[in-house]
Amino acid sequence: MLVGAGVASPEDRAVHEVTAGRPPPADLPRIADDAAMHAPGDEGLARELLAAAMPDLAKALPTEMGGRGALVKGDNPVRRVVGAIARALGMPEPQLYLARAEPGIVAPVAAEAPGVLVGAEVPKRWSLRQQRFLHARALAHIRRGTHAVAGFPAPRLATLVAELVRLVAPPEADLSALAAPDLALAECLARDLGPDALARLSPLAARLAAEAPPDWDALALGIRESAERVALAVCGDPASAISIVCGETEAALHTPEVARLARFAVGDVYLALRAR
Repeated sequence: MLVGAGVASPEDRAVHEVTAGRPPPADLPRIADDAAMHAPGDEGLARELLAAAMPDLAKALPTEMGGRGALVKGDNPVRRVVGAIARALGMPEPQLYLARAEPGIVAPVAAEAPGVLVGAEVPKRWSLRQQRFLHARALAHIRRGTHAVAGFPAPRLATLVAELVRLVAPPEADLSALAAPDLALAECLARDLGPDALARLSPLAARLAAEAPPDWDALALGIRESAERVALAVCGDPASAISIVCGETEAALHTPEVARLARFAVGDVYLALRAR
């Protein structure tokens, strides 16, 4: 973790290089979507509402592609890696898109058929273990149905949930504590949530409207961390995971995004997975 955060001593780096110099294991661990892999904060009524609405949200809030990526057909090394990770996570292999102008990106794609957007220079920019982390994180979001909101900051999550509640809650629900309206978002949701979705989501929305607002920062961080826990378990290297998270967040070991993943990396659940 010290190596990943860029604060390791020469002695620490020497110890880590012994392991890092070896090729990663060919066999990936089987990672279940169970409570042990769910981060604190990735829970509660707002999270339940998002989960129940995810099939509809992927249609209402599709990833803006607009020529951003081309569908990859046929066999190639990246597809083989993504396929192996999908099998380890017990999920169907998603579609693969080659990013046109984002050479280092690996991101989930929200669409009717979910996918992963991968930059052409990913194999050059990232080590094999880092590639496993990036691909596994994207697939973990797809498996849990959070790919449509992956990367949403807390205020955006609050607005999305507020518009969902306004759309599906029964007329008698008290909506006064919801975030400010977003008319454009409301129109998108109304277009793609049909009568069946409204009936399915209404009881959850009524319960959520009757409660105090959740901790949106905790929910946003929890959704991110749940995917990164899975990705860390797949790649098997805390240094790779921590280095990527530090780079993306411009954070250090004492910040929540990094510190919580670091604590997971020395916890019983992750250590048990490594021992398999």
